Amino acid sequence: MEKLVINGPTRLKGDVNISGAKNAAVAIIPATLLIDGECTLENVPNISDVKLSCTILEKLGAKITWLTENSLKVDTRKITSTRAPLDITSKFRASYYLIGSLLSRCGKAEVGLPGGCKLGARPIDQHIKGFEALGANTTVAQGKIIAEADRLVGTSIYMDTVSVGATINVMLAAVLAEGITTIDNAAKEPHVVDVANFLNTMGADIHGAGTDVIKVTGVKKLHGNATYSIVPDQIEAGTFMLAAIASKGDVVIQFDGDGQHSAKYIDLLVKEIENGNSIVIGSRFVDEKKPFTARMIGSRLIAGAIKLITGKTIKDPTSGFRAYDKACIRDYATEMNNPPEPDTLVYMLRKNRKIKEVQVQMSEREFGESYLDLVNTIKYMSRMMVSIFLIQPFRKVK
Repeated sequence: MEKLVINGPTRLKGDVNISGAKNAAVAIIPATLLIDGECTLENVPNISDVKLSCTILEKLGAKITWLTENSLKVDTRKITSTRAPLDITSKFRASYYLIGSLLSRCGKAEVGLPGGCKLGARPIDQHIKGFEALGANTTVAQGKIIAEADRLVGTSIYMDTVSVGATINVMLAAVLAEGITTIDNAAKEPHVVDVANFLNTMGADIHGAGTDVIKVTGVKKLHGNATYSIVPDQIEAGTFMLAAIASKGDVVIQFDGDGQHSAKYIDLLVKEIENGNSIVIGSRFVDEKKPFTARMIGSRLIAGAIKLITGKTIKDPTSGFRAYDKACIRDYATEMNNPPEPDTLVYMLRKNRKIKEVQVQMSEREFGESYLDLVNTIKYMSRMMVSIFLIQPFRKVK
């Protein structure tokens, strides 16, 4: 039995590059079959499943050129076959994405039943349900799936169970279908969003990815001739962050788990900590103007209150995307009533902690729901204002 032996304790220190998300890459590569042209993919994880995906595409007639270790160019103008080699598709799970792509572009797909890691039963019935709802005939026999359609027509599809694979596969099949396809009870994972973003970059018309209802309006063709960077792997980023915390590292990242924050900015925040800042805020408003919306009223009030008390300007005090140095980690861990909220920035400024904002882009929420309804928003703002004006300025600085 193979095992890992870890000798410690050892404090982790240094820089790491977060790989592209594997679950996005193995769907995006088959999705290039929908393009009648070329595209360039960046931040591609150099792993076996990705290489198998590329090998299959080459067998189907695509031309793939690795530009660097983690970027490649895909030319799918000359697809000569709709039959994926069974000996390769049986080696990994994500080979089923070939069905949706080939069916959409060519009207036919013959793909071996997917193999890969043994993580229990993961049926493909929802994939087949979606294909047939769009107008395809499917057959499962002799270890392969055959799907055929003279034409695919958009319709409403309800997923009986939430399935990432089925959501993406039906989305792929619907991109070139006639009319509008609605996928209800859709999966909301980051790689579903990344595949939709890739397709939209290439000319697709997909809305709602990241919510439980996705609408795909079919288009005549995808134009390609664009470059797309695969989203960093959030599991890998989270693993490194937890490892740094567990080994008493120098930096902690505060990172929302609802999909609004992108791991690609973590390195930027860490570099500013290394430049001598104590708190680095991933801000939406360093280079961009804060919109005049109801949601931003609270942010403006808090920013104004902090400036009135401290004389310092913090443009995005409600951002939950932050990096903290070792001293701040100790402050938050050991001092009572000092959570990493906007109001405690006043206390940190009184302690002469250097705070810097860096521009980041944030996405719409992908998971969960905000607790800030009208009542909770009033309570939250009341608590922030009382704390900023009546508590934080008078706390004893330790």
